[in-house]
Amino acid sequence: MKTGIRIALFFVSIYAALILVVPSAPAHAAITGDALFPVIEHYSGAAVGSSFLGLSAAQQNAELDSMVALGIGWIRFDFQWKNVQPNNGSSYNWAPIDAVVARVNAHHLQILGVIDYAPSWASGPCAAGTNCPPSSPALFAAFAKAAAQRYTSQGVTKWEIWDEPNNDVFWGGNTNCGAYSSDLIAAYIAIKQVNPTAGVISGGLAPESTSAGNMSPTDFLSCIYYNGGKGYFDAVGDHPYTFPQMPTQTGLGAWAQMMATSPSLRSIMIAHGDAGKRIWLTEFGAPTNGPDPTYYMSEWQQNSMVTAALNLYMTYDWAGPLFWYTFEDSGTSASTNENFFGLVRYDGSTKPAYTTLMWAIKAGL
Repeated sequence: MKTGIRIALFFVSIYAALILVVPSAPAHAAITGDALFPVIEHYSGAAVGSSFLGLSAAQQNAELDSMVALGIGWIRFDFQWKNVQPNNGSSYNWAPIDAVVARVNAHHLQILGVIDYAPSWASGPCAAGTNCPPSSPALFAAFAKAAAQRYTSQGVTKWEIWDEPNNDVFWGGNTNCGAYSSDLIAAYIAIKQVNPTAGVISGGLAPESTSAGNMSPTDFLSCIYYNGGKGYFDAVGDHPYTFPQMPTQTGLGAWAQMMATSPSLRSIMIAHGDAGKRIWLTEFGAPTNGPDPTYYMSEWQQNSMVTAALNLYMTYDWAGPLFWYTFEDSGTSASTNENFFGLVRYDGSTKPAYTTLMWAIKAGL
């Protein structure tokens, strides 16, 4: 769910800080599990895609104002390598991201940065119309390190490594979990060299099945462990979309695959000694229009999905943040459902789900 402005609202369950000591973890993994993300109250948050960077300063500020008014406390957006270093590895164009970070900080929001998408000079095999994977872990790690060096002092201390790497569209046309695992490991080490207390989340996994160049979330996570990824992420990212069904209705859907299937993401983590790490739901939501009526929901059904998801989520002691995708619709054309995932319509008016989330935030959820 990626083509428009991506904004996600999340709520973090209350839990105490713990230090989980995993004997088999690498020596550099000094902070793991709950100790990395100590939370003493609930927080709301938002995540925007790269298109947010293309808005004017006034448009960005207006949208950030709206997020703050709703009660959002975090924002998530892409630090796309291909945009920062489009030509070579020695020149950088940080200006658009610098401006967004400054505006976000002025609104007193915290940032989760998504590091993704290689430029052509540093990409591996990449089919037309897809986002390119790195040609080497070393090059990818160098960019991740540069991002951490530039933005740690500006308050960016949580990093998600790639977006939906198990979806072929976001990995050059053919998912490669072995290559992704190498990139994740390299980026983790590079970021921790800059900031040992930084939080590194594995790339949010798309609700795919293992076929036609894609991998299911459970197969992909198992593959990360198989390829030596244990100890090189502080939380697991997931995108457990279920629309047009509710998360309560999908026994074998992506939501259930977090904990209710065999295997599940949770059971795989436990089997590898990572019971103390959490699953971050870095995207979840539903569109309210589009070309195919069987692949979107009414606004009131979207509102019901918010309620159903929160009721389930609040019972999970293993869950990290839940991000709602997205804050505002990115267009009005029904040629794609990507235009209609927002809590707010394109004209700025609010959908029923907005009010439900507002009251949830006010209640401290």
